[in-house]
Amino acid sequence: MTTEIEMIREALQSQQTSGEGLQASILYNQNIDLQLAKEITTCYVNDDWALTIKELIGNGWKLFRMQTEFGINGHYTKAYFAKF
Repeated sequence: MTTEIEMIREALQSQQTSGEGLQASILYNQNIDLQLAKEITTCYVNDDWALTIKELIGNGWKLFRMQTEFGINGHYTKAYFAKF
C-alpha cells in the first residue's frame, strides 16, 4: 500500500504525463530535497482553501510547488507544501 507522501513524491519526481495523457502546467516550483521533509501535504488553490493556505504558511509549511492539474471535470490548481 502506497502512502500519500509516497504518492506525492512519485508524482513530483515522475517525468510521465498524467493518466489522461495531459501534462500538468507548473506555475511555481522550488527545488527541495523531499528526503528531508518530515511531512508533505497538498491543497487546492481557490477561495474556499485560502484560509487553509494561510494557516499552513503561518505554521511553518513551505510552498514548494503549485501546478494546474487536469481531471475528469476539467482543470484545477493544487499547491504542494513540505514541513521540515
